[in-house]
Amino acid sequence: MRPHEGQINEIDPAVLITLPDWIREPVSRLDFGAIVRRNFRWSVPRFFGAAEKSQEFGAALLAAAEENAEALRAVVCGEVSLDSIHPEQGKWAASVEALSNVTNTQLHRGYRSAADLVFRDCLEAIEAVIDENEVAGREIVSGILAFAQAFAEWRNRIMDPVSEVHRHGEEKLRRSPEHLRRNAVQALLRGDPVESACNLHYDMAATHIAIFLPHCGEAAARPVVNLLRQVLHITGHLAVSLSMSCTTAWLATDSSLTPSWREAVKGCLEQFEVAASVSEPSSGLEGFRRTFEETKAVEELRTYAGAAASRILLYHDVRLECFFLSPDPPRRLV
Repeated sequence: MRPHEGQINEIDPAVLITLPDWIREPVSRLDFGAIVRRNFRWSVPRFFGAAEKSQEFGAALLAAAEENAEALRAVVCGEVSLDSIHPEQGKWAASVEALSNVTNTQLHRGYRSAADLVFRDCLEAIEAVIDENEVAGREIVSGILAFAQAFAEWRNRIMDPVSEVHRHGEEKLRRSPEHLRRNAVQALLRGDPVESACNLHYDMAATHIAIFLPHCGEAAARPVVNLLRQVLHITGHLAVSLSMSCTTAWLATDSSLTPSWREAVKGCLEQFEVAASVSEPSSGLEGFRRTFEETKAVEELRTYAGAAASRILLYHDVRLECFFLSPDPPRRLV
């Protein structure tokens, strides 16, 4: 029998964990703020891409990571018990993640990968003081095993409730009208037949104008769309958030637009503190898809131009610039 066998006992979650000073002290001195920021920069593009485009998502994810790191420090230092861990920020982040179409698998991979990095940081800090504290080999094994067990329990305590909230959020989202509408629009934009639009209550045979509103959720976009409808005397419309905190709205008309419609749309949008990309009019299902592609092209130009880009951009005014930025200019020019 090895010396350390049988030394792992079940942890009582109501009791403070007591770890050796040569583990507790170096872990307590770690700069968890810097660790959280590093992990955030590393994990977001790999597992939580929507957080790069949504301030709300990014803030929720960062707050959850800071909460988790503080819980780990307090548990290791014997300040709180495992029963005291209640990841409220983590549960809020999980609900936002579900709305952002982050899957449960992505959630678990992101959390596990970040926890693995923190575990490595802790071990490196502990290793640095073992020699100077003249810790015996047998004590090292038992101490590291005790720390690893405490760390695993901490990870379970932050993950289990977060995963449950995320699962309920996914189930609720799948049943929501907003989710069904977004799925139908995405199917149309992928090339599915017009039957996919049967529940959208929007006339795909009409002439469409698309307006993309970055950093503007569906609720915030509603007054913008309503004023545009009034200005252009349009009743048919469709607004959907295809990505986190961004809304695309289509306005449908069966009548001819006035020659000054672009100026009217621009003047309307300038009344709100929003950025917007506006397509040219185009008819039918293919026109519905084309208007969306035009707003995407305008947004690519906005990204390229950075701060120099105007807040309101019309495809009509920047179509030549969009043509030169396109990876497939001949097709776009037709």
